[in-house]
Amino acid sequence: MSSASHSAMPPPAGGEFQRPFRVKSHLLSADFLETSSSPRKNFAPIGALPVHVQEAIMLKELLAVLQGQSKDYIYVLPLDNPMGTCTFGLDDSLDAAVKHYVLELLPIASLYSKIARFIDGGDENSCGMVMHAFLFGLRQFLREYKVRIAYYL
Repeated sequence: MSSASHSAMPPPAGGEFQRPFRVKSHLLSADFLETSSSPRKNFAPIGALPVHVQEAIMLKELLAVLQGQSKDYIYVLPLDNPMGTCTFGLDDSLDAAVKHYVLELLPIASLYSKIARFIDGGDENSCGMVMHAFLFGLRQFLREYKVRIAYYL
């Protein structure tokens, strides 16, 4: 077969060709799919548990939140702006020392979310080669980041 028979599909009349998966691409990044507007289960207050148990639970939840998953005692609050900064809610009964180290690490989860939304918002058809390469590099960075976080789960 000649290479001429493998031509690219022309865009539909009156518009640009749209890939059907681009509509739901935010689902691929796991960028906090569950928000506080979705029904959350009622959990026992974490403050009733011993501090060493609180630390273990919050460490597991923090590792999941760093990968873009809303959890039981750490959850993402609704965004005001699609490219805004994520804010998080914590169980109020959490031990003060544990809450301190969780609050120190939550900005990393917020930055992960912002980068994932930036990548998902990039339209490959309208950006140039430099932006395309930049988005590719960011995707690779996030993939490596998630592998490193998953190592500890």
